[in-house]
Amino acid sequence: MLLWLVKFIVVVKVLIKDKYPKLYIVLFLCGRADKMAFETAKRARDRKKEAIIQSIESVTLMMSKMKSMYINNVAYEDHNRFLKLLYFIESERNQIDL
Repeated sequence: MLLWLVKFIVVVKVLIKDKYPKLYIVLFLCGRADKMAFETAKRARDRKKEAIIQSIESVTLMMSKMKSMYINNVAYEDHNRFLKLLYFIESERNQIDL
């Protein structure tokens, strides 16, 4: 219940920021318009992080499907490209921070 309330407040906050920026400045930024640029940059960073996480999740899903194909001995056209991708991921695994 508490999580739902927090998410609802975040959604309402975004709606107020988009439709009524002056009201947003008064209610959430204590009347300081200079904080608005910081908030906008933070929101852009968060959206970028979400997009990256979503792409990582889609790649992970694709990899699990490919693994099941290998387990079932299903042949496909891009076998060599997939192996190169696996080797590359394995070599870069320690540098990727998930």
